[in-house]
Amino acid sequence: MMKQKARVKWALEGYENSKYFHNFVNRRANKNHIRGLPVNGNWNCSPQTIKEEMHNFFLKVFKDDDHEQGHFEFNISRISENDNLMLEGKFSEEEIWKAIKSCGSSKVSGPDGFNLKFYKKFWWLLKDDIVNMLDWFWYREEISKGCNASFITLILKNKNPLNLSDYRPIS
Repeated sequence: MMKQKARVKWALEGYENSKYFHNFVNRRANKNHIRGLPVNGNWNCSPQTIKEEMHNFFLKVFKDDDHEQGHFEFNISRISENDNLMLEGKFSEEEIWKAIKSCGSSKVSGPDGFNLKFYKKFWWLLKDDIVNMLDWFWYREEISKGCNASFITLILKNKNPLNLSDYRPIS
């Protein structure tokens, strides 16, 4: 995250650990800090209450209503037996490496903090663990808890947010 923020003005400023950089990061952090929320008609600044209010609000936002999502018609012809075996087969090491290589190296990192440049550079060291993880998925048909974890970030919809509805969640 700091590396992404550092790219803002470094072509002009040059040095990444400058006073400008630290002022920029601190200004953004202060601007984006949620200092309070209206709870039951009263303004509340308690961090615990804000956390609970956010949790309850986004539980409602992300709750799956048990209604039908829509109907799609697909006209799919039958695939060959060989194509079916390939689609249902285990992931090969070459297939995994090809997928990793095809992604941008400096894209946003995952919850572990590593971007794809790390995986590409240390593929020789990580490949057995990654292949084993995907084999686990193929045999058990389940993903370990936390493997598909993500952070939710709130983006301002307007300059003066007063309610949680004034933020747009992104993952």
